[in-house]
Amino acid sequence: MTIGRSIAIVGGTGFIGKHLCEELARRGISATIISRHPDIHFLAGLSVPFASCEAGSAEARACLSEADSIVYLAHGAKPSNGSNLERQGIENDLLPLIDLLSLVRAAGRRPHLIYLSSGGQIYGRQAMQPIDEETLPKPTTAYGLGKQLAEQAINYFSSTQAVFGLVLRAANPVGRWQLGGKHGFMSLAVESALKGKSLAIFGSGENMRDYFSVDEFAALVAGICNSGSRIEGTFNIGSGVGLTERQVVKLVEEEAGRPLQLNWQPARPFDLPANVLQISRARESLAWNPGEDARSLISRLALQMRDR
Repeated sequence: MTIGRSIAIVGGTGFIGKHLCEELARRGISATIISRHPDIHFLAGLSVPFASCEAGSAEARACLSEADSIVYLAHGAKPSNGSNLERQGIENDLLPLIDLLSLVRAAGRRPHLIYLSSGGQIYGRQAMQPIDEETLPKPTTAYGLGKQLAEQAINYFSSTQAVFGLVLRAANPVGRWQLGGKHGFMSLAVESALKGKSLAIFGSGENMRDYFSVDEFAALVAGICNSGSRIEGTFNIGSGVGLTERQVVKLVEEEAGRPLQLNWQPARPFDLPANVLQISRARESLAWNPGEDARSLISRLALQMRDR
């Protein structure tokens, strides 16, 4: 096991967190997972021992106070509309983040905080595509609003020397730990093809999204955590290429060799017509260089699902 920097991952055994844990383990790097419900069985299967503790516990607070790098992946809200979701988002997502930032400020160690934001929701409806980081956020959901408020809190605490804040606005990550879940259109399309289930499409199928490999993202974050760099700022993370739902379906059908069963549903008010991210800033400053295209992502997901 590599002896290096102390890394804490908040929300570390969700979809993205599991990919990050696997990438760290491949590099011989350990971390402490802080979660409301850490997946102990998953952590036990890693090639490097990972510690875990319950969010809000004295053990978790001690770990955060001593960490060199904190990766913040936790969230409770989802990209949808509904009554009272704004209040729920503030209580469940924003306040725990502010408590964490206050805790590390009191500890006086100024860790590197890597925060996963949402490039898919924070910008809202934008006429110009792809969207760069200078675009004014216009969230249209409580989830997007929560991410914007969280970013502002991180910027505030960074300005007071509490943390070095790095915000990563992610588009639509794709990876194997998404299989079997309820989110991720590309992953759902692959599962529908291989299991013979119908795939729901809301609206015309022309909504455009930016898909990228979560494994490549995990490699990026793992490298930043272990490098000792203190880079700050806000960066889009995606592929820079947009695909409509119809285009994704076509690629999946070509991979499967048969048509999908499509279940056409009315358009939902919170679905954006287009969201494609400009990633040149991340290429230049973070060496973010996505190599997997959509066809490759679909082929790998199909292979992983067949091997289950």
